[in-house]
Amino acid sequence: MAVACQSPASPTPANLGSPDFLKRPVDQNFLDIPFKSRFHVRQYDSSNVTQVISDVQCYFVDHWPWKSNKECQSYLDADLEWVILLGYPDMLPERVRPCSIYIVWTILLDDAVGCCYRMLKEFDCQVEEVEEERESQSIDLKMMRDIFDRVMATDISDPGAPSAARNLCRGTCQWVLTTASISERKGAMHSPSLEAYLDFRVQDSGACLSKVLIAWGCGRPIKQHLWEESNLKLLDNLTSRHVSLVNDLVSYRRETEVAKQSDTGEVSKVITNAVAFIVQERALDEHDAIQFLWHYLSDLEVEMLKVEEVIKTTYSGGDLNEVERHIDSMKALCGRYNTPFSK
Repeated sequence: MAVACQSPASPTPANLGSPDFLKRPVDQNFLDIPFKSRFHVRQYDSSNVTQVISDVQCYFVDHWPWKSNKECQSYLDADLEWVILLGYPDMLPERVRPCSIYIVWTILLDDAVGCCYRMLKEFDCQVEEVEEERESQSIDLKMMRDIFDRVMATDISDPGAPSAARNLCRGTCQWVLTTASISERKGAMHSPSLEAYLDFRVQDSGACLSKVLIAWGCGRPIKQHLWEESNLKLLDNLTSRHVSLVNDLVSYRRETEVAKQSDTGEVSKVITNAVAFIVQERALDEHDAIQFLWHYLSDLEVEMLKVEEVIKTTYSGGDLNEVERHIDSMKALCGRYNTPFSK
């Protein structure tokens, strides 16, 4: 049963992307070390964007199993929907609402791992229906099915044929399996290197779904033969690492505050986060660990740009146009981190 929450006033289309929104002060001095992405921030622009945001917020106020009014209000204050519109500025107008609902759901689910266990007990991670009546299913599973229905409703292809919508639902099922594995999450903090840690986080955070989200939400699918190209796969991996790393950075303060409320003495034993990983791996203090990761993030962007140039010399004609549009969407996803929001 959802708790009653009153939504705070949201930004208006006039100031979406303005300094008032994009340069809001960050809690607890998160950006002690400024980072400037090489990629430009862009924004989704539509006359009905405020109504879409309101609809998405109401959906989660009414359907997510909030533990308290405070938790619900914290979600509303985070303005996750506005951040999503910066990450996916090329969303198709008819998919903005279901795409925003889907992404907000994955963010909330990532913070509530127990939900994954309950869903996996009831759901065999297939897109197709099961015989069990929906009325007898848990709130978590009902939400998952409802959101999948919204995604699949945008699909006009043969129900039995591969599609971006179906690929997203199937990929999400695999992500749920990954993020439900607490033992693997704890083991990730003992990875032999930052690269190995990030390889896990790409799967654990759902960043591995970025390309299918772009294919579905933005209507920018990549032909299979293009994905066989090693450099495009490399660029996708670099983008996923970028997204995963910044997700760790922007959530670090919140995670440490939650960890302090536990009985465990060491924060690194409670959270799975790149900052805590570097602190223990390199014996750095928190400030130096964050600085190290900012430099690592900058190096990732340099490598991404180099790989992009190689890719653009590989293709021509329609293939080049398709690849360039996809790369543009991936850069937009990384470019949103020009903005220091960290709710």
